[in-house]
Amino acid sequence: MRPSADGGARDDDRVPGQGGPGPLARPGTAADLRAEPGLLPGAVDEVLRFDPPVQMVTRWAWRETELAGRRIRRGDRLVAVLGSTHRDPARFADPDVLDVRRTTGRHCAFGLGAHYCAGAALARLEAETGLAGLLDRLPLLRPDARPLVEVEYAPDWVFHGPSRLVLRARDTRAA
Repeated sequence: MRPSADGGARDDDRVPGQGGPGPLARPGTAADLRAEPGLLPGAVDEVLRFDPPVQMVTRWAWRETELAGRRIRRGDRLVAVLGSTHRDPARFADPDVLDVRRTTGRHCAFGLGAHYCAGAALARLEAETGLAGLLDRLPLLRPDARPLVEVEYAPDWVFHGPSRLVLRARDTRAA
């Protein structure tokens, strides 16, 4: 097995940051996750489906085929836009909605087959632990703040993730 230059490190450092903005920006969702911690593993998969850490991958065709009326020759370079595969309404009901109760099923946020991310289990565990920690340690996130969560994304079309994340908490000081 030959390790990839980015293998694991790229997903692992982005997934925990991806896991917070979506659910925390939706106060009802954060409340559901606090009330039902058993939803966390599914919520992580839903966040991965909704906003995957790797948006595009390049592959080379290993055999000639036809796809959507286009001929693809052996050796042709192909770019799969993973982020768009997760927004297919034929595969996911209401694909543009982050629903932590969704049974996501199979998605390709960590790739598929021979290219499946070796660090996927670790990244999921880190994201679940990180999201649980945010929900536990930041119970006073202001539901009235708009936006509750401010996210700036790194300028990278392939490895997608926040470069800056700001969470607003309720001011507990006496007036």
